[in-house]
Amino acid sequence: MMTILIVLAAAAQAYLLGSIDTGILVSKYLYHDDVRNYGSGAAGMTNMLRTFGKKAAALTAAGDVLKGVAAVCIGRWLFGFLPENAAVSPYLGVYLTAILAVVGHLKPLYFGFKGAALFAFGCAAGLLRTLFGPVSLPYGLMYPFEYMRAGLSSACASLFWEHAPLLNAMLWGVKGNISDSVYDAFRSCGIAHILALSGLHVSFVVGALNRLTRRALPKVKFYTSIVVLFAYCAIAAFPASLIRASVMSLCGLYAAAAGRRYDMPSGIAFSAIVILLADPAALYSIGFELSFGAVIMISLLMRPVTELLSFLPLPIAQMAALSVCGTLGTLPLSVYYFGTIPVLGLFANTLILPIVPFVFLSAMAVNLIGAAMPAAAKALSFIPMFLTGVMTEAANAISSVSFAVKQAAITPLVCLFVYLACFQPLVSPSKKYAVCAASLFAAVLCML
Repeated sequence: MMTILIVLAAAAQAYLLGSIDTGILVSKYLYHDDVRNYGSGAAGMTNMLRTFGKKAAALTAAGDVLKGVAAVCIGRWLFGFLPENAAVSPYLGVYLTAILAVVGHLKPLYFGFKGAALFAFGCAAGLLRTLFGPVSLPYGLMYPFEYMRAGLSSACASLFWEHAPLLNAMLWGVKGNISDSVYDAFRSCGIAHILALSGLHVSFVVGALNRLTRRALPKVKFYTSIVVLFAYCAIAAFPASLIRASVMSLCGLYAAAAGRRYDMPSGIAFSAIVILLADPAALYSIGFELSFGAVIMISLLMRPVTELLSFLPLPIAQMAALSVCGTLGTLPLSVYYFGTIPVLGLFANTLILPIVPFVFLSAMAVNLIGAAMPAAAKALSFIPMFLTGVMTEAANAISSVSFAVKQAAITPLVCLFVYLACFQPLVSPSKKYAVCAASLFAAVLCML
């Protein structure tokens, strides 16, 4: 009985503290107005910044973070009174109160259940990281997802035979069994990113989900996507690139549900904040750097490159533009870390990427069916196996070309100059070409 009362008390105080909407209080008592009457109608930091300025936004952000910290601290203190033989882990207090503080922030009791936006999720990640070290879910919560990961991986191995290691990496992030020859072929072609769960894979999942829920309301799509993407991230053990892509996708879906315009740079920045607050060391991981390098370049150059390729059919132009932008964003870092340049990378990506959605979605469908109905899945497994074979043979053929890979050495300074050249759209039109040329010239000088 004591355990139940402590859990209820911790949950109640977290929700009530989370329901204290700092934005509304600041706008009413400092500016004698209600921020919800302006802009988006929300009481978050962004609308406060647009309406009342930087001071109001800073006060709102500080208040939102402090209430989350207070909720977690109180919850941790309350769970310290649990009996020694309690069936509930003391760590549950941290996660329970953080989640309910976020719920209170989004749906505040005191203000008609209309609160602020997704900034609270970043606050929750930040306070967990600050108070208790790197964010990781308790084993009791992770066990079902680990069990699903093992079951799906085993089903994949039994369904797809020699293609199983490759498909396990593409679907669930299980890379341990990929042969060196296959991985080297993919890396030589510049398509190794297909094996790392990232925005490409999230786009397939979200696209399929949108197709299945095309007649549902935008809010239903948003909440369904939260559940599906969280489950997918948990099964894949929360890689940084997958978290980044999932957060960005959810930001876009939230904007659609709220009737707002989605700003991609803001989505990129928000996802980076969430990841780095949860684990600052992720900044130094290769996966984090490559993932954000690619998506930043895509956000900057996708439209102009697509326009340059307008002579091609639109789907082909978009696929080629995606390959060009992703390659430009990751090439300096790839060369810096791995010391090789995939000369045929653009060609390989343009040729192979159109096959990848069919490989991923067919293998995912068969794998999910196979976990429950192995016999039915066996009859369908030839489709993803055939497509995977085509993709693998194409990678082997391209990588076998004598000049497919060149050895190179790039310093951090060269990387900087190359990125300055690639980021020339950010420069004023009168100077962009001069800056691009000067940056490339400086990069060449540094390599001599």
